[in-house]
Amino acid sequence: IQAPAGYNLAMPAGHVIQTVHANSSVTRVTTSSTTYINTGLTATITPTSTTSKILVVVQHTGLAASAGNCYLNLMLADGSGTELLSLETQAGYMPSHAAERSIGGTGSSYLHSPSTTSAITYKTMFKLSGTTSGNVFVEKQAGITLMEVAG
Repeated sequence: IQAPAGYNLAMPAGHVIQTVHANSSVTRVTTSSTTYINTGLTATITPTSTTSKILVVVQHTGLAASAGNCYLNLMLADGSGTELLSLETQAGYMPSHAAERSIGGTGSSYLHSPSTTSAITYKTMFKLSGTTSGNVFVEKQAGITLMEVAG
C-alpha cells in the first residue's frame, strides 16, 4: 500500500507489511569443522520501521551424519553469524552407529526485534559436534520466510 505524497501511512500493530521467501535446493554441503559454516540458505529484508518485528520461519530437510559419536548442530544466525536461535543440538547422536545415516529435518520460527530500517540478512549455519573424525551434511530442500510485522 502506498500513501499519497505528503501522507504517512502506518499499518496497525500486528499486520504483515512485507514478506520475503527464499529456497535453497542444496545438493549437499559437507563439513567436518567444529566451527559453524553457512548452509547456503539465506534471505534479506529491509524493515520499513524501527518498531517492526521480523518473524523468521525456517525449514531444513535432509540432515545427515557420517558416523557414531558424530552429530550436527544447526542454528539461525544474522548476517554476521551471530546466533539468534539454536535449531538443532546433538542431532543424530548415535554412539553405536558406524555408518552414514539420515537425521531427518528440522524447522522453527523466531520473532526478532531488530530496531532498524537497514537491510537484515538471516541465514542458517551448521557444524560438527561430538567426535572430530566424522562429517555432517545438509542436503535436499530448505526454505526461509521473513515477515515484517508492524509494531
